[in-house]
Amino acid sequence: MESRRRVLYHRKIRAAAERLGAKPTEIFVFLDLSDIDDDANVYRVEGDRVVRVGSFQGKASATKASDSKVADSKAPESKPSESQPSGSKSSDSQASASKASAPTESKPSDVKAPPLPFSLGNFFVSNFMTGRFVYDLYLAASLSIAQSTGKPRARWTIDPALMESWGRRGLEVAGANLDRIVTLCREWRCRLTLVVYPWPDNVVEGDRHSIQVTHWRDWAAARGVRFIDGFAPFFGEPADTVLGKYYIPGDVHFTELGNRLLYEEVRRAMDDSCRDSRCADQGPERTGDETQSQRGSQDVPVLPVQKR
Repeated sequence: MESRRRVLYHRKIRAAAERLGAKPTEIFVFLDLSDIDDDANVYRVEGDRVVRVGSFQGKASATKASDSKVADSKAPESKPSESQPSGSKSSDSQASASKASAPTESKPSDVKAPPLPFSLGNFFVSNFMTGRFVYDLYLAASLSIAQSTGKPRARWTIDPALMESWGRRGLEVAGANLDRIVTLCREWRCRLTLVVYPWPDNVVEGDRHSIQVTHWRDWAAARGVRFIDGFAPFFGEPADTVLGKYYIPGDVHFTELGNRLLYEEVRRAMDDSCRDSRCADQGPERTGDETQSQRGSQDVPVLPVQKR
């Protein structure tokens, strides 16, 4: 679902159910870190419309930097002081001084510069294709990591200034939007599952127990929503290995392996939930030779109704 539609999840879900003539038994929401920025700074709901009211975090600083460069290029050139008339003795003396200080031609010297110290690394890079290939891979990986990180849309979980500026507000707005889906699930007697997952910035900074995990785990527990911590599997290997295997180079999105890793974590969590006897598709319980389905009843998990 595109970014500006996330604030209208509940409306889209209801419209899809009405169009298909069927109510879902389970809804999965994969909550991205950038959703918090969207809800805090970018989009706002006005009636039945989603209105864009700002820009993504991280773009403003680049604009300001480019503006400052333009301003520097337009800065007026310094003019000579009006109190110093042109052609004065002072300017003549400066010209004489510059001539006097002009470097004189030096004769070539027979002294040779000492040889550069031997470097085994430089030797391999300069003389062997394999060495050059490995070196190029190293440079590409370093550049890739630099391009994948430093994103304010992810660093609000790490940077206290970003958290105070808009992070908390974004969490509150996102929570209110998700509460509307909780209401739908209570109405339809379906299960809601919330999944969170990391960006490269979280992996590099060791943000394993991120506020994106702890905040939404508590939110889900208070509402009877199943919560899946998609951060966990991305912290089992060194950060550079994780970024190289599971993220597209220079990007924040997953590779095929990254998507597979997150899928396996979701699947494992669902299997564990089934073993806890709260799985929507587990077989009907038997009472003697009779099943619940034969009695016209199904074991459908229901979200608890909150007391108002």
